Amino acid sequence: MLVAGCAPLGWVSETTWDPVTGKRTTVRLSEYFESKNMIAGGNLQAHLIVTLGRERVPKGYKLEKKINRFASEIEEVTEIYFTNKSAQPVTISNMVLRAQVPKLDILPSTITVAPGKWVKSDPIVRTTSVYRHDIDSVLHYEYKGEKYEAALPQIRTPVSELKRKQTTNHE
Repeated sequence: MLVAGCAPLGWVSETTWDPVTGKRTTVRLSEYFESKNMIAGGNLQAHLIVTLGRERVPKGYKLEKKINRFASEIEEVTEIYFTNKSAQPVTISNMVLRAQVPKLDILPSTITVAPGKWVKSDPIVRTTSVYRHDIDSVLHYEYKGEKYEAALPQIRTPVSELKRKQTTNHE
């Protein structure tokens, strides 16, 4: 993969060679990473969204360190939307999101989601690089007294896909 450039919004271009045609393919990538997985016995959909830039940084939030824009540093906000797909309330607890970094991100200790409703985790804010790549992450949680884990890989969304998605729709 070759990174060809970036825009102020956190967009970058990814250029790869197609092994079949031998031609270069360039895809413009957005400032969003995401993935979805069904958890809690198939009752909850976990929709992970990571946003690069200031868009989702909570109002009044102060980063621990100053952003060095010339070093391609940018804000990163990680949130998980939990949508109840069942007819009963669903409770999960002791959630930890583990990614390819030594830090563990602790989400709210317990959430209960009413049938047909959704709940958003507290935002996890840190700094990263605008050139950041996809990251494997795993959600560890407890459901009905048992421990579980679910893969939530942070996959960068192509700009071409943004028009087909609605940010408020977590289906």
